[in-house]
Amino acid sequence: MALTVNGLLIKPAGPDCNLACRYCFYIGKKTLFPDAPAHRMTMDTMRRTLSEYLALAGPAASIGFQGGEPTLCGPSFFRETFDAVERYRKPGQRVNLSLQTNGMLLNEEWARLLRERDVLVGLSIDGPADAHDAYRRDPAGRPTHARVEAAMALLRAHGVSFNTLTVVTRGNVGRAGELFDYLCERGSGAMQFIPCFESEGGADVGAAPAPDGYAAFLIAAFDRWYNDGKPVRYVRMFDELLTGFMEYRSPACTFSPACAANLVVEHDGSVYPCDFFVEPRWRLGNIHDRTLAAIADDPLLSAFVARKRDEMDERCGACRFLPLCWGDCPRYRLSAAGEPERRGYYCGALQEFFAHALPGLAALRRSLLTGGHPRAPLWRAREAALSRNDPCPCGSGRKFKKCCAPLREL
Repeated sequence: MALTVNGLLIKPAGPDCNLACRYCFYIGKKTLFPDAPAHRMTMDTMRRTLSEYLALAGPAASIGFQGGEPTLCGPSFFRETFDAVERYRKPGQRVNLSLQTNGMLLNEEWARLLRERDVLVGLSIDGPADAHDAYRRDPAGRPTHARVEAAMALLRAHGVSFNTLTVVTRGNVGRAGELFDYLCERGSGAMQFIPCFESEGGADVGAAPAPDGYAAFLIAAFDRWYNDGKPVRYVRMFDELLTGFMEYRSPACTFSPACAANLVVEHDGSVYPCDFFVEPRWRLGNIHDRTLAAIADDPLLSAFVARKRDEMDERCGACRFLPLCWGDCPRYRLSAAGEPERRGYYCGALQEFFAHALPGLAALRRSLLTGGHPRAPLWRAREAALSRNDPCPCGSGRKFKKCCAPLREL
């Protein structure tokens, strides 16, 4: 049975980028495409990709453009791409478009196009200048923070919706509250914090935060977000945890029982199951040779989706935080030296964070259950019908009382 393709990530400029960030994990993917010095998707490949995906997707489709740096393809290429989205989408189909960028090439033309086509922009920024410029520099070694700030101001001036992506490094790990306030002041509609873990050798890259430092970062950032029980900003990790608390299943593949089928299409049409696993062993074919429908039915993709649970550390089964984490993303299941492990590098950090965050999440859950949220009646009905001896709705196969119930009864 074919898997449901949740979203599509397209890399129109492949691994090419106009920055030389010290922690970048994707620039090394150039070795997969050694035949050309520059990597650009043709419009034929783009059209084929979009038509295949939109025919396969349901009423709500999601397409993200990433890299490398996708804006290297230029606004004209993307204008034609957005026209193709309109041409191929099914009647009534809603298509959410997003573009992740370092901001270096954004200008008035880009801003007008992004606003006109209602594209959500993800802007990469690691905080104030000293934290950002420690790792995010251009190929000549020059700092980039001032140019990112200018790009942010441009997006605000044109009314372009944007979120921020911040990599947590050794340079900013002790500044969670400052980063949160800094991004709020600059109009970030939503924030995403991800730990640096980007080297061929695993975590020991000199930029990756130590687990204890990362735990302290998450706790401080959570407290800022929680705001005495009245969150005022969207922080992806915390809001998705809260959603998981309400729905018994996180919308994030990171904290779900299995990996998601979020397919990645590289510039040449090669298809992979995940941005973090663009590797020869996980190559699913090429859009010019196979349909996305055939790829969605490929046993290799099914194996990839299942591996998160199949390869989970046996200690996870006895962990009370299992329904929140499911062993973390497989990309973190490495030692500091980069050796494969079943236990995630940041396992201890997540346990410490979950222990701190659980009372706040439980309080927010009680508030949502009894408040005026549109889904509150459905949530209350489900809770009323759920017995402690029933199978847990999270899908673990265990009884509710032995799985999620203790986390929600604080």
